Amino acid sequence: MADGGKVQLSQAIDGRRITVFTSPTPLTTGPVDISFLVQDEATGQVIHDERISVVCRHLDSNQTTTTTANHADSTNKVLQSAKLVLSRSGQWEFLINIESAQRLSVQVNLAEPAVVDAWFVAVVTFPVAFVGLFLLREWIVENQIRERHRRKRSFFPC
Repeated sequence: MADGGKVQLSQAIDGRRITVFTSPTPLTTGPVDISFLVQDEATGQVIHDERISVVCRHLDSNQTTTTTANHADSTNKVLQSAKLVLSRSGQWEFLINIESAQRLSVQVNLAEPAVVDAWFVAVVTFPVAFVGLFLLREWIVENQIRERHRRKRSFFPC
């Protein structure tokens, strides 16, 4: 997963512009990256020292997970990133707590990961399997030829 992704929210609060990105796109169950860009609203300068925590709550089951965003988990050092694993599909609410601003809330829908069609798998793997079997056959034939040649040489010592 990369930092950034889909913009879920961009809002000005208390002199700050907060932009929230999520990835993968579309969001599916499993690993999720929530990234944050915090800027001074007047100048557009990036504010690096904000403390950001996120509480993710599944709206149907009330399952929650909490994490903290940081620059260390982010490949783009302008952003702060929170990486987590969300195991249920459906509606989730991200409650975002930023130290110098009021709490933000974003609702997202997580889908089940796409199931790869069996026909697609067959079409992709058949050529690979065919080439693999051909190379195996060539290796076996080559070894048989070498073995016959070695036997002939050992039978006639001159």
